Amino acid sequence: MTAAPFLSIVTPVNGASPEFLRGTVASVAALAEPQWELCLVDDCSADADLDAYLTDLVATDSRIRVHRRAERGGIVATTNDGLAQATGEFVALLDQGDLLQQDTIGHVRAWATSSADIDFLYTDEDEIDDSGHHFNAFLKPDWSPDRLRCHMYTGHLGVFRRRLVDDVGRMRAEFEGSHAYDLVLRVTERAGRVVHVPHVLYHRRAAEHAATPKEPIATHAITAARRALEEHFERTGFPAVAEPDPAAPETLWRPRPRLATTPLVSIVIPTGGQRRGVGQQSRIHVIECVRSILARTRYPAVEIVCVTSRGFDDHVRERLTVLAGDRVRCVDGREPFNFSFAVNRGVAESSGEHVILLNDDTEILDADWVERLLLFSLEPGVGAVGAKLLYGDGRLQHAGVVTIEPPTHAFHGWPGDTTGYFHNTVVAGNWAAVTAACLMTRRECFEEVGGFTGTLPLNYNDVDYCFKLRRAGYRIVCNPAARLVHYERSTRASGVTTEERSVLRGRWGSWLDNDPYYSSRFLDGADFAVSVPDRPRTG
Repeated sequence: MTAAPFLSIVTPVNGASPEFLRGTVASVAALAEPQWELCLVDDCSADADLDAYLTDLVATDSRIRVHRRAERGGIVATTNDGLAQATGEFVALLDQGDLLQQDTIGHVRAWATSSADIDFLYTDEDEIDDSGHHFNAFLKPDWSPDRLRCHMYTGHLGVFRRRLVDDVGRMRAEFEGSHAYDLVLRVTERAGRVVHVPHVLYHRRAAEHAATPKEPIATHAITAARRALEEHFERTGFPAVAEPDPAAPETLWRPRPRLATTPLVSIVIPTGGQRRGVGQQSRIHVIECVRSILARTRYPAVEIVCVTSRGFDDHVRERLTVLAGDRVRCVDGREPFNFSFAVNRGVAESSGEHVILLNDDTEILDADWVERLLLFSLEPGVGAVGAKLLYGDGRLQHAGVVTIEPPTHAFHGWPGDTTGYFHNTVVAGNWAAVTAACLMTRRECFEEVGGFTGTLPLNYNDVDYCFKLRRAGYRIVCNPAARLVHYERSTRASGVTTEERSVLRGRWGSWLDNDPYYSSRFLDGADFAVSVPDRPRTG
């Protein structure tokens, strides 16, 4: 009796020319490991040449199955027919015209068998044209459940434990157009573990060379994606509605908070009360920061705790009282100034279930900034949530931290409207760290990991805090839908000392060399410049 294959590959055949299918089948036949089966489902094609080709395939390789539908059913019905025929432990979806890398099974098997609870894997991918030129490589982050709520980023190749696909009911016809997104959402909700295989193993046929010409995403597909997301939100208790993201309203989503409760949020602001110049104006940053909080924050349950340091003027204290009344309290920090100690003192003196750490040289841009942060901070698996920060001239200051050596803001100094690498400065997602210039965290998480580390008095204390949260099993999120202006470096010196770098390296070692959301194949820097071979092998 023949053993069941490790991987079943399902490919719907839509009646297009056999030319595209030949390339797809050839890439499967060239797989370096033989433990596969290919389940082809012909959706009632009328092409005699295609029919003859499919018949020949079955005769030449027993691992290839062909199912011919009696009536046209569309992509969901055709894919489900293939899933019903699959017998492998894992199943993968391969579109007609697309290609697999020769060592796909070896890489997938190595990761899939590393732990018995792995139920879904996804790989990196690129595009290929008719001349065999590879481009537009997508080196994906490791598992980012918070990004998946905004962007179907897992894409191809998706590899599912077949039993789980059957358990969730396979694909659903009412979500046609966004059926793969709906399936991935349902599978990952129940998966034991999700794994990113960091190799370009899938080559998508470029749109202008595809078997079926690409058309604008249909309205019904967008509607289906919204419904799939909102059903996912309801199943997982995520208090939001799905709205199209203005950056790419056909493919990206921005969860809008619909909070059932309003827990108290404490805003902790370490400050010296300094007056500094911004452009042609002189300003006391903490006054303008608090003013913007009061004027532009819609969330009703907020308290403000200012942790003062040496030189804090009583006149500034009085102005804060006049401005905010009992919504603001000033508590003394310790000397000399230590940001970590100031944060710990402020959190200890505050009462909120959630705490926002906020630099005094920031100003609020969006009235719903607290809700946008709180939406993710309410998630039990999330330990810290950051915001998008822009310089006063509109350039990007922060949308997530890449923890290469040294830790660096992604796309630092780029135009504020840059969409980043595959939209990663636009959609909410998981990062190795976020800046404490604006960082929300649950009090219970803060206390669990012991707050901020005093031996990092100025720099990298936020990276250290995020690493402590991750070590404790929490995710770090940046939600770019919460935006602030950050007049960085106007309140203190900008230099990072050798000692600070040494302390961080001594505490975290290899963590600094293994950012799960930033591929080692990117070039130096934090701008996601790709350094993969231009022409990987395709069989």
